[in-house]
Amino acid sequence: MYMTDSQMSVASVRNQIANAVDIFVHLRRDSNGTRKVCEVAELTGITGDEYDINYLYRSDPEGRLISTGHWLMDTERLERMMPLYDRHEDI
Repeated sequence: MYMTDSQMSVASVRNQIANAVDIFVHLRRDSNGTRKVCEVAELTGITGDEYDINYLYRSDPEGRLISTGHWLMDTERLERMMPLYDRHEDI
């Protein structure tokens, strides 16, 4: 679909995604309709055709979210964003 209006390559689109997404939260819907967090991960870049993903939290077999023991790799990016959040404390 992204190729219909432009001539962007797949690699270019992947690079844009890798540069735009910092953290993602993977939700799943249970049989009763509630949503549960099953993974939290940091997108750290792209190597060839594969995204480089640092998994921070994953669900165990009982559905509990547990730490993988990995730390956030790009803390500088998070620190640069903090002033934006500080301005919205009253909201």
